[in-house]
Amino acid sequence: NMPAFSMRLRNSVILPLINQVRILRHTYPGLESMEILPNEIVILIAGFLNNARNVLNLEMTCKRFQALLSGQQSIWKALFAKDFPFTFSNMELETKESSEKN
Repeated sequence: NMPAFSMRLRNSVILPLINQVRILRHTYPGLESMEILPNEIVILIAGFLNNARNVLNLEMTCKRFQALLSGQQSIWKALFAKDFPFTFSNMELETKESSEKN
């Protein structure tokens, strides 16, 4: 599973290496920066945002957040279900019925 492997590689090797280089070069972001948060925490924070505009604004803050959040279907599904509850429940029902027929 290439996506899972790349995520593990990024989190366990690449990001710690980048952080060490930043420390050595004295360019490490301060503790108040969201840049130092692990990906899982950023995803949890994004899950608490109450509308698509806020998620998009968070995505636009840096390339890392954009790459991380743009593919998070659970966040976008929750926002869609909140804004269009009736439509979303019908879509889920239709999907379930069509998969049962096949």
